[in-house]
Amino acid sequence: AVTGRDLSPDDLLLTGERVFNLKRAIANRLGATRDDDRLPPALLKPLPEGGTEGHVPDMDTLLPEFYRQRGWDWQTGKPLFDKLVNLGLNGPANELWR
Repeated sequence: AVTGRDLSPDDLLLTGERVFNLKRAIANRLGATRDDDRLPPALLKPLPEGGTEGHVPDMDTLLPEFYRQRGWDWQTGKPLFDKLVNLGLNGPANELWR
């Protein structure tokens, strides 16, 4: 291991989950909300050919499911308190939800 630590694939996934949620908590602390979670306009246009020809992502369906799977609050866009605590991010959990 380059870092001097032996990490299993599960350890790496957990680390990624912690980083992703910490980044989100920081963004929320700086004012980001679910209203900021939008794809760029170019990705919301149907492609003229290929496997997704004519398809446009239905963000009204996809975004709530993404939040549910992430463990984020639908109303605020914040990672849920318990989600952060379970990831060992007690400080950010308390700051975000106090």
